[in-house]
Amino acid sequence: MRLPQGEAGVFRLARQLNLEHPTNKSPIMAETTTGDHDHPHPDYRIDDPEEFARNIFKLYEEGGRVLNQLLARPDGQVSPYSAASEASTAVHTVSDIFNLWMTDPVKLMDAQSNLVQSYMDLWGNTMRRMMGEQVDPVIQPEPSDNRFKDPEWSANPYFDFWKQAYLLTTRWAEDLLEHTDGLDERTRHKAEFYFRQISSAMSPSNVPMMNPEVVRETFATNGRNLVSGMEQLVKDMEKSGDLLKISQTDTGAFEVGKNLGMSPGKIVFQNDIFQLIQYSPSTDKVHETPLLMVPPWINKFYILDLTPPKSFVKYIVDQGFTVFLVSWVNPDKDLAHKSFEDYMIEGVLTAADAVRREDGRREEVGRLVLRAERLAPAHPRGAPHPAEACARSEAHQLPRLAPHASKLQRLDLAVSRVRPERHGLTLNRPLRWRPT
Repeated sequence: MRLPQGEAGVFRLARQLNLEHPTNKSPIMAETTTGDHDHPHPDYRIDDPEEFARNIFKLYEEGGRVLNQLLARPDGQVSPYSAASEASTAVHTVSDIFNLWMTDPVKLMDAQSNLVQSYMDLWGNTMRRMMGEQVDPVIQPEPSDNRFKDPEWSANPYFDFWKQAYLLTTRWAEDLLEHTDGLDERTRHKAEFYFRQISSAMSPSNVPMMNPEVVRETFATNGRNLVSGMEQLVKDMEKSGDLLKISQTDTGAFEVGKNLGMSPGKIVFQNDIFQLIQYSPSTDKVHETPLLMVPPWINKFYILDLTPPKSFVKYIVDQGFTVFLVSWVNPDKDLAHKSFEDYMIEGVLTAADAVRREDGRREEVGRLVLRAERLAPAHPRGAPHPAEACARSEAHQLPRLAPHASKLQRLDLAVSRVRPERHGLTLNRPLRWRPT
């Protein structure tokens, strides 16, 4: 169907869809008989077709303006760190994969035949379901895939068709990539990454008219939800700098000290790149060795101290630990000269020294370094310690860090004496926390 132009055309579209009266249902979303009478489909109905048409017209109008602004933004142009540059790199990698597939046309034809056959099976099953027959799905999502948790993804043949078609396509692409010969390991990893990004973006859960939750909300609000989303995108563009930042939550709803970062603590040390916050244990008995927490550089300290039921800091101090938490300073042009070595020497190592000074009596410091800030993994007995080996073998790249190899080693080995596993904690590796 060709979309009519202008506001009058949108009203004509509403009449073509037979949506003039509140009792009329969209023919696309009309209830179908699936044999499952215990779980009837929701009533997909537009209560006010005229308001719906006005909102759809406004959505098209605002969407055109947003598209023009997106294309004119700096991150829409090709530069080393722009989204356009990332897209160009992805297209180049995927094109290389396609060229490899074309070198074996017989194998590619067999793969395409299998994909077409799976589509035919799915179409046949969908027709049988619409006639009231119970049929098993051709493919099902993983239990952990929360995108398709809504019951309508399975109960409604329309949404179920798009879900299964998407899953069949992504599985076919993943299998074809896995069995592609002639790829070095680095290119294969890049291709897998880009294929995951592309397939995730193409999910029917991201398409308004293919997502049952969005369709229900759109019909219930006569399209106001779509207009509101477009207006929010405009606000994000206005407050973004060179790179577009999409809001994922209402930042005005949170305030440090009020509903974030509520655990009582005090700043005991600070320099140009971080502040060190100390939290005292809330128990009568206190563990001898304190813990130093180093969050990722991109996170605020309160990522570990949310509301009391979700505060990792509160949980730790309730176990009797003295906690020292690094709070990274937001870098600006004054810190542009700081390097990785500076963040290691003036950051992690300086924080450990400050903890020792504050604690006074103890030399050991348990270290909980989250994500990329892990300093050294476990190593075989008698082998050179990884922290020392890394620092010395790459001394030509990080010459200022090499003299601190032994300090890194002592800081790393101190964790083994904390025995955190007794308290449901896994330290010195990516965060895994389960209260005991």
